[in-house]
Amino acid sequence: MSFTLQGAIKGKYDGLAPTFKATLGALTSYEYDIHGILGGRVSDFQFGSIYWSAATGPHVVAHGIWGKYNSLNPTFKISLGMPTSDEHDLEGVPGGRVNDFQFGSIYWSAATGSHVVAHGIWQKYTGLSLADRKHLGMPTSDEQGPPTGRVNTFQGGSITWSSAGGSIVYLNPTPPPLVRPPHIPPLPLPAPILHLPSYF
Repeated sequence: MSFTLQGAIKGKYDGLAPTFKATLGALTSYEYDIHGILGGRVSDFQFGSIYWSAATGPHVVAHGIWGKYNSLNPTFKISLGMPTSDEHDLEGVPGGRVNDFQFGSIYWSAATGSHVVAHGIWQKYTGLSLADRKHLGMPTSDEQGPPTGRVNTFQGGSITWSSAGGSIVYLNPTPPPLVRPPHIPPLPLPAPILHLPSYF
């Protein structure tokens, strides 16, 4: 069965680099409504999807981040809203990739896999200075815990949220820099003692 693209989603697809298009694979659906998101539309491919709404425009979610997004609980998935970016590098974190949504982001790296940061914790994380975000690194868990107290763990710390206290950042201490002993040059060798022959 063959499928076709239309409208803004077709325009987005046509504008993708040929090498990236190839990684999406074949089109596997017609454009259809996104359940639970009024005005949201999507077309699926073998390894990704292109999403569109009038408020956010068309954006691609693919590969590891797409797999994570599709595995989410439907209610939580709806709470993220629509994608607001294509996948892009995470500033300050080498190898980190991210897709942004209206109320959260999904992050991926080869070392940590794909994880979701959303809502209050996401607002706190994205509001941090670049230095603190570099210190925290990539998320190593999805948001977890009871509704009144949530947490995301990161490579370099964690961010917690509670209905009583809001969001708090905990940074793991930075190990002190390795102090190398000062270089001490070797002492010069003593001058050789010459034994002159005695004539007396």
